[in-house]
Amino acid sequence: MASHWDQSKALVWLAWSLSPIWDPAEANDISQELPPPSRSLFLDRLAAGTEIGPHDNFDLNDEIMHSGGNGHYFSTGKAFSTKLLLDDNDCAEGDPCEQQLKDYWMDFKGADLHLFEQLSFTVDGTGHVDMVFLPVNDNTVIIGEWAEEDRWESKRIADDMAAYMIDEGYTVLRTPNWSTCCSEFGPWRNHYTYTNAIIANDVVVISSYGVPQDEVALKVFEAAFPEKTIVQVDSSIIIQRSGALHCMSQHVYDCDGSRRPSSKSGKR
Repeated sequence: MASHWDQSKALVWLAWSLSPIWDPAEANDISQELPPPSRSLFLDRLAAGTEIGPHDNFDLNDEIMHSGGNGHYFSTGKAFSTKLLLDDNDCAEGDPCEQQLKDYWMDFKGADLHLFEQLSFTVDGTGHVDMVFLPVNDNTVIIGEWAEEDRWESKRIADDMAAYMIDEGYTVLRTPNWSTCCSEFGPWRNHYTYTNAIIANDVVVISSYGVPQDEVALKVFEAAFPEKTIVQVDSSIIIQRSGALHCMSQHVYDCDGSRRPSSKSGKR
């Protein structure tokens, strides 16, 4: 699964973290890895002396507002986000600006974007798709599942997402999602999720919370990634800040498909 945006963002983060002073030759080398619209904006900002931080969505900043975790991409050219993208850009659903936003996705990321309904901000403080949706491969996704409906229709929203993906021909696996009141860090509930995970080479890192659902999620991930090591990391504190492992990561994709991961399962 390749993403121009994630790859570009990770390359900028890498260069930024290595040195606060840009070496022109190094910057030019990095720019060659970016898609053309991003490359032009990147080099223009360097020439102007504009500081580029590790979390700048620089390839879209001059056009639209896009928050990082709200996007997943497939090498088939499909992309998925939530309708938070519309809210962030003062765009009403169905207005011409919605198609314009999707056109930007195609121009900058080479991806056909589908927008899902987002969870209530009361349940989930981010509104990002990665809190309930995780690609496994080009044919399979993991989507969170509420055991019971809540007053914010979280179960319906996630089930509608799963139904859409099934209708599109995907295999859909489900892991538990739930929320409790209330976070120590803000006016929202704690949204417990396993889809906010990191896939990196031979390893998949998923959250654990010291609850029985951890074992249920582990079995789903072991079935989804039989050739990778599944590592569980206690996320019971960071989840109260409306995010987990994927929220704290930058992806650099291995796109050639040549790696064959080892077949192990672990727990930490």
